[in-house]
Amino acid sequence: MKLLIILAQYHPALNPNVYRWRAIANHWIAQGHEVHVLCTKRSGLPDETAFEGVQVHRAGQNSLLDWAYNLLHAKRRRGESGGDLPARHGVLRKGLEKLVDATWRSLYWPDGRCLWYWPGRKRALKLLQTDTFNGIITVGAPFTAHLIGLACKRAQPELPWLVDIEDPFAFVDAYFINNRLLYRRLNFHAEALVLNAATAITVTVDTAKEAYEHYFPGIGSKITVVPPLFDPTLVMAPGSDLFDSRCIHIAYFGAFYAPIRTPDAALNLLDLLLERYPELKDRLLIHFFGEIEYAVKAAFDRYPRLLPNLRLHGLVEREQVASAMAQTTFLLNIGNTTTYNLPSKSADYLASGKPIIHLSASEPDTFVAFMAEHPMMLRINTQTIGPEAADALGKFIADFQNQHLSAEAIAIRIKSYQTAPIADAYFRLLEKMNF
Repeated sequence: MKLLIILAQYHPALNPNVYRWRAIANHWIAQGHEVHVLCTKRSGLPDETAFEGVQVHRAGQNSLLDWAYNLLHAKRRRGESGGDLPARHGVLRKGLEKLVDATWRSLYWPDGRCLWYWPGRKRALKLLQTDTFNGIITVGAPFTAHLIGLACKRAQPELPWLVDIEDPFAFVDAYFINNRLLYRRLNFHAEALVLNAATAITVTVDTAKEAYEHYFPGIGSKITVVPPLFDPTLVMAPGSDLFDSRCIHIAYFGAFYAPIRTPDAALNLLDLLLERYPELKDRLLIHFFGEIEYAVKAAFDRYPRLLPNLRLHGLVEREQVASAMAQTTFLLNIGNTTTYNLPSKSADYLASGKPIIHLSASEPDTFVAFMAEHPMMLRINTQTIGPEAADALGKFIADFQNQHLSAEAIAIRIKSYQTAPIADAYFRLLEKMNF
């Protein structure tokens, strides 16, 4: 098959959509298929190139900030390894953020990737004229990717179109996508157009499917659940000795998205833990891997007792993530307040075999359901953080320090989430659409 994947960013960007679709694209290339990716521009990289056998086409800007990065040929940038640490957010940057919030973010539609739409649409339609594809896949968020896909579908109505929804759009009220006071009706109208035109739709969790069936009656038969992916080909970075083996390590991997996922409850719990178990002060290190925006960084500063025990690593390459997960003593997960999102790292956490400290912020909890009665997981409700929760965590650390699921148990649990079965699930849908 010849396939076109449309997503906002590709390598070297580090985000869940890139991790997932780079692994799937590489899997399909290894099977002998031809894969094209349409994404946004990145200064220093050609607009047309082959990467790992994938034909990559770049057009348009990912965001206003990325436009500035590209204009200035910035080497350090948001969303890439080693770029945009919280300490780099000075007074000027904070002022610009506030100005952009009051102007650009109040007016753009459908999302902050709207600058990509017209150049991306133009490039996609040109690709359809010069190549014959067996199907296109659009990956959102951002919703802009799906609007480009809609233009392709209208240009070639017979073209099979798979809409992959990693994050919902129109009915989301829990976090900012665009100015809903202006665009709520337009959001629903546009997403209805996309869903009705799509040949097939995928989401990552059952509760997302249920939400779409509720808000858009009649599309349930189009929706298939394809869960998070674990890439078994990911290897640890050579010579990565990140952690002191004499200490106890708790590591969190991922970004924060205020207000649906913030570090506040976790920091409160860990602060109470050190207050009640002072003997841990010289033994416990708490690691955060992922981008931390300056607004979120303020939460860390509210817990001075924790500061000597905190390690903020920023975004790192996937090989370093694999190394850190292998070396940490415990994994920390902070749940979303929404019931229709499942963190992409869930499969990585499951595959690690490490004990998991999970702060639950919703009911039903998609992470708990995904873990399926994990034998080494402590669940603490974010609304009940207090001395009892700190004591439960202290006991969990004492009981499960240096414990690990057996290789056999991990293999059974992770089998259906590896790249091959996930890529095959998508491919079966594409085959079905072509017959």
